[in-house]
Amino acid sequence: MPIPAMKFCIITPTYKRQNTLRRAIESVLQQSHQDLEMIIINDNPNDGTALVVSDYSDPRLIFLENESNRGVNASRNRGLDTISKDTEYVIFLDDDDFLAPNALADLATILEKTPYPWLLTARGSTEENPTTQTIHNGVFSYAHDYLLTRKIKGDATHCINANLIREHSLRFPTRITQAEEWLFYFCLGRFTQMYYIAKVTTLTDGYSASGLNLRKRTTREQLHTLTLIFTEARSRKITFDPNFWIYFVLRTLRAFIKRK
Repeated sequence: MPIPAMKFCIITPTYKRQNTLRRAIESVLQQSHQDLEMIIINDNPNDGTALVVSDYSDPRLIFLENESNRGVNASRNRGLDTISKDTEYVIFLDDDDFLAPNALADLATILEKTPYPWLLTARGSTEENPTTQTIHNGVFSYAHDYLLTRKIKGDATHCINANLIREHSLRFPTRITQAEEWLFYFCLGRFTQMYYIAKVTTLTDGYSASGLNLRKRTTREQLHTLTLIFTEARSRKITFDPNFWIYFVLRTLRAFIKRK
């Protein structure tokens, strides 16, 4: 069966992970579905990452370098500002993860049959061992089902219609250096629901000790982040949403309970 015609853009911010970045690049360029571009944004200038990327003479590979360390969300936004006009779907791929060999072909086939503007697929340690968990495939709300009631557990692969991002000028929050990318998806969820299918398209070794996800934050740091979250949410006009307040209160309680 021929692979449906569809162009993907893979956006990969990177910071001090030259070895795993090489694996991520190769997993993209070796896809069976070849209509793609990969935008790499280096957030640690002059660290040698440019030399890694220069090993691949592929015009589909776009390399950007921030003048200084700006944070992962600013890098993601720069990638979104750079996607080609003919890109149909955007995928965010971390620099320590990599795509399954037929990930894009599988996504194109799914999207042709189920053309949801926001498709979620699983991540896994192997294609047979998903780390994303849910009780069924189908339509979900990001705020209620994913963020609050956790009907989908674990990180997933987000494949988003590029026109939806363009139409609503969606961007990640840059006031917050500790990622908090859920704000981007929360805003996206105001315009569309997600369709989840339990197909592993992104492979991962898990988080490294150097990653932000395992960094323990003090109560003071947590409260500072919450202040920034509220400021960002107010600027995005989502503080009227009861789902935001439920999540915000839960995060606040967690900050007080959590110990150093």
